Amino acid sequence: MALSTGPLTFGPGPTRITESERNIDPRAAAAIPLWRPAADGLVLPKYESPIPNDAIEAGDGTRVLEFAFEYGRVHKDSVGGAVGDPISWLPWQVRLIHRIYARDPQTGRRLARRYLIGVARKNGKTAMAAVIALYALLVEVDGAEVYSCAADREQAKLAFNAAKRMVEMDPGLSKMLKSYRSVIEFPETGSTYTALSSESFTKEGLSPSAIIFDELHALPDRELYDVMSLAMGARVDPLMVIITTAGVMVDRFGQPTICKQLFDYGRTIASGENADPTFGFTWYAPADEDADPADETARAQANPSLGSVLDPLDLDSALPPQTPENEYRTKRLNCWVSGHQSWLPYGLWGRRASDRQVSSDEQVVLAFDGSWTNDSTAIVGITIDSRHIFVVEAWERPPEAHAWVVPSEEVEATLFEALDHHNVVEVVCDPAYWREHLARWEESGAPIVEWPPTSGRMKPATREMYTAVIEERVTHDGDPRLARHIANAVIKEGWGGGHIVKQTHGQKIDLAVAAVMAHNRALTFDKGAGLEFIPFD
Repeated sequence: MALSTGPLTFGPGPTRITESERNIDPRAAAAIPLWRPAADGLVLPKYESPIPNDAIEAGDGTRVLEFAFEYGRVHKDSVGGAVGDPISWLPWQVRLIHRIYARDPQTGRRLARRYLIGVARKNGKTAMAAVIALYALLVEVDGAEVYSCAADREQAKLAFNAAKRMVEMDPGLSKMLKSYRSVIEFPETGSTYTALSSESFTKEGLSPSAIIFDELHALPDRELYDVMSLAMGARVDPLMVIITTAGVMVDRFGQPTICKQLFDYGRTIASGENADPTFGFTWYAPADEDADPADETARAQANPSLGSVLDPLDLDSALPPQTPENEYRTKRLNCWVSGHQSWLPYGLWGRRASDRQVSSDEQVVLAFDGSWTNDSTAIVGITIDSRHIFVVEAWERPPEAHAWVVPSEEVEATLFEALDHHNVVEVVCDPAYWREHLARWEESGAPIVEWPPTSGRMKPATREMYTAVIEERVTHDGDPRLARHIANAVIKEGWGGGHIVKQTHGQKIDLAVAAVMAHNRALTFDKGAGLEFIPFD
């Protein structure tokens, strides 16, 4: 039977740790603070999934921290201490452990099966991963299969080797466990901890109870992630903890990397757009990702261990031009860096949000940007007088769907419901894939205007929208889907100016395109142009 850390009694027998060998610091239990939203010295993340307080209180966080205080040891001389010193767990780590191990207070089941943690380099990720792995090996279940996974063997063995050193430094653990080159075994329970990389010959037939993914961004493809994720299905309350920095946004096929996909998914949960309690998400990054690399506030926000585990002089020594700026922003500030120019300055769109309501007598323009399969479709409105942008509805291919068709009847019903509810003077449409529908809508009395979003139209329309946002001449309803599509949009420069395109293949910008279309036609209508006027390329 696995160790019990309720009262930290491990039972009799020569393979168990005796009371005299444990050397528990009597201050350990008192030093474990209860979870709270803010505390002295606590750095809060930029993005975070919601976890109810009662789930945190019902979870295993305190037990894991008791284990961490007892067995967590510095495995390399560093700013954090000398080899063998107890690890000084920082407030952000304590809080994070409580979140990772939250449980449903009604069912007692683990809340998050997968937890993505993003933090800049050298913030104590390896030590935390090692302790989580040892806890899973020793405490949670008999016959545990614990794996450290990474792109290559050396990376996969970082957390494994740290755990191995912690075992070697503790007489009790050394008696209980057998350590080999890439495996730590707990013979009494049949549990193992193994370092595994994408270079390994095969990963089929595994049944992991706990997985530590290190630097997920470096995986060459998603095969290892998918195999390990699917392999957890036979376990009760398995746990995958992913600890990574930001990295490459697209793979060799031009698709978003698995790390970027999970980051984007986590953001939708953090914003409230999606609800998925099985996916935990904590991401540290500067509030202003365009801040100067030397900005002290930006550094502190991306590096919650700064000054404790991470030496500020280390950041100084790596500042551009010693390190390329994109590399510094990625690894030291934990920012996703694109080679493209972002459309809107960071944070500006969020500052234009307003809770105003659109009355039924206000003149509005609706914009329809439609797709047919495996993409997204959007209907966005704007008031002509006040330039308030609002989302009517959007349809996107679900992440798990391999083939998907836009529900055209639902789209049509939603459009006509909006026509009944609002004083619509135009419905400006991208006619691609939807010409038959547009003809039918027009026959039904809808004021349809075709507006193919070619570069000749989009370049001036994009410039108009950009200027209006900068000069505070537009507001919007704060819809998180529109905010995400706006964030995905980057500028593609060309003759005559720039227009918005997707930052990476697979991302969605249809709501942003529809907003640009609506804004352009609101301006055109406001200037007295007839409903049928369409500027030619």
